[in-house]
Amino acid sequence: MTDTVGAIVRWMEGAPLDELFRDFEFVEQDRRRLESRLQDAIARHPSLETAVKWNVRRVGCDLHELVILAGDRDVQVKFDGRNEDPDMYLRWDGCEVARARAVPSQFGLMLAGWLVDRVPPTEFRGRPNVVIHPVAAYYEQGRGVEGELVVSWDQLEVFYESSQFPQSAFALRYIASLRRIGFDASLRAGQSLSRTILSRSWRHGLNENQAFVMLDFKTDRVIVTGYLANENPRPLVCHDPEASPGVISLLRKLESCPLD
Repeated sequence: MTDTVGAIVRWMEGAPLDELFRDFEFVEQDRRRLESRLQDAIARHPSLETAVKWNVRRVGCDLHELVILAGDRDVQVKFDGRNEDPDMYLRWDGCEVARARAVPSQFGLMLAGWLVDRVPPTEFRGRPNVVIHPVAAYYEQGRGVEGELVVSWDQLEVFYESSQFPQSAFALRYIASLRRIGFDASLRAGQSLSRTILSRSWRHGLNENQAFVMLDFKTDRVIVTGYLANENPRPLVCHDPEASPGVISLLRKLESCPLD
């Protein structure tokens, strides 16, 4: 109780949080646990000491995230409130390619392998509580951007397959026709309710004034509308689940836009 009152008094007097963190062990316990886990990993694998940079950032209240970086790779570590050990997310160019439970026996080993030795993500396959994402294979082949786009189409198909929309059957046939042409390797697919948005976004979301094509699916047709620079939107109504020449031409124009 004395420490609690003392911390409150110091805080009300304007003491900075880092000072309270230094003087009172109960302050920001989540942050302490993350830093302790990292120091344990460094003790087990000293190469991490000079090879990586790291910081702990607050994401809300006493919830923190440890970020460990080395070049174009990083690892995010955080507790989910349900497990004694935190989860770790392996990222390449900002894209999550794998995740695992950061148990002490394998945390430092995976950090050193991923950030120091730069092993491929699939090197960790078969380890306990490790999940390798499909996009990892593309990054290993030097085709990371393409992989992120392709996976966005995979996720779009999963959405329509699992939804109860009456237009899902037509949507899946139409999406398959676009993938056969190869648009899944050059355009990002996203959805908002029953509408599909195709763009040249590298990551999820559209920037202001960014070009895109919207597919508004109905049970027996799709209305395709392009929102491209210097062109007035002109809806194309298609009853055939195979992409028409007009739609293909529209998407070729979208393909020519720079990746954003």
